[in-house]
Amino acid sequence: MEPDAPHMKSKGLSTADYLAAEAKLTDDEKAALASHLAGGLGADKGAAFEEAEAVLRLMTWNAEPRVVEAMAKAAAANPHTPRSLAWALANDDEAAATLVLEACAALSDSDLVSLVQAGDNPGKMCAIARRFVVSAEVSRSLVDHGNEDAIHTLLANAKAEISDDAYGTALDRFSQSTRIQEGIIARPVSSSLAIRLASTLNPDLKAKFALKLASLMPVEMPGYVEERSDAGWAAHLAPMIADRSLTESWLVRQLSLGHLEFFARGLAALSKAPYAEVRAGVLATPPDFAPFWENARLPKDWIPVAAATVAALVHVDRNAGKADSELFSRNIIARASANFKAARINLNDAQKRIFFRPGGGMR
Repeated sequence: MEPDAPHMKSKGLSTADYLAAEAKLTDDEKAALASHLAGGLGADKGAAFEEAEAVLRLMTWNAEPRVVEAMAKAAAANPHTPRSLAWALANDDEAAATLVLEACAALSDSDLVSLVQAGDNPGKMCAIARRFVVSAEVSRSLVDHGNEDAIHTLLANAKAEISDDAYGTALDRFSQSTRIQEGIIARPVSSSLAIRLASTLNPDLKAKFALKLASLMPVEMPGYVEERSDAGWAAHLAPMIADRSLTESWLVRQLSLGHLEFFARGLAALSKAPYAEVRAGVLATPPDFAPFWENARLPKDWIPVAAATVAALVHVDRNAGKADSELFSRNIIARASANFKAARINLNDAQKRIFFRPGGGMR
């Protein structure tokens, strides 16, 4: 349908026709004409298409903002909008640009990345983050250059493709933002990212994340795994907690024997933290369970010893069999001893008794 502009008809309209009639058109008539032309562009790129595009480009330079907004709304919904027009509108004022940035198919990933990198307009970045499809390349650019609102919008877009390194950058830039953390929690993430996230979560989100984390983690821990339910573990550890025999030395001794699950379960019980969170910290690279250790009120000078032994156990589990439990333990102790030397960890007498026989020599 032709716009209601008595001064001219859009069919066969040229730039010369528009310029001759421009001064007689009201803003409402210009808006109707812009919407009609932008919405009427078809797949046929003939002379009429080129003339209509030229008029639209002219209107973006000279028209009032609401005229350009009407054009942008129609252009965003038209799959045949040319890239040149979409680009001009994307670089216009925010009200018009966001309409195109959010929905126009003419803009390529490289166009969107250029706009993100060159711009500092949060509204435009949020519009790009809301697109029906957001590639990993565009997501990474938004995470690198966008503000917290843009990244939060991106995380809320289920169609956005986001890589682990982009999630990591978001956590680096906004490590204290609860809504960024919540946005990542709500998305499907890899187990390696889950481990990192669990160690940096705000306290009020940890319980919310525990169940999801448990589903992402491997079924088995490195080392020897005991077939016990959560309730079974609670019953098994309760007497040791009651008589205070679940000590730092006992936990590390269990590591030297290959019982990483016992270590994590015991630390979770002592610190009153969800097992899934403790397990994530224990399995992080490098191990990151210091907050749980401190909450359990265990001596801090044992943390580097325990971490080096965890790393040794994981390494040995990946590179050697554990059918021979005595050999498996000796390998852990040998690897842990090497880790102590590399990290310049000096063992106290209680720690030495776990790894060395009286008089010297590894156990």
